[in-house]
Amino acid sequence: MTATIEEVTQRLQALGIARLKAVRREIAALVHILEDDEHIEGATGGMVLKSPGLAICTNRRVLLLNVSRSKMKQKGIPLESISSVDLEIKRRLGTLELVGPGLADICVTALATEAQNMARAIQAARNKHVGDQ
Repeated sequence: MTATIEEVTQRLQALGIARLKAVRREIAALVHILEDDEHIEGATGGMVLKSPGLAICTNRRVLLLNVSRSKMKQKGIPLESISSVDLEIKRRLGTLELVGPGLADICVTALATEAQNMARAIQAARNKHVGDQ
């Protein structure tokens, strides 16, 4: 069963995403991108792929989304491709860098608490996913 916009929005609210209105286009796109067996484990809104957007961690991959009126940028990164997540906190902002083969310059900048929660979610989802294989 595919998730609805309302279900995705509720899940993001439960994860503590502060600025849902700023990522409403990404949420609408996410409903069509998520596969039936994917579950959102973590999320953050902020600077994603060098533009405002949404980063989502599912039980299978990390999705980076930017949606504007005229275009959509999407990057999906399988959890097994991520060897670690580097996190740098400066004042109220945190920057996540995904580390792994072929993942140069994959950074997400968000509110510090959201960035910390996202880093934990990616590490936990990755450990579970790799352990399940």
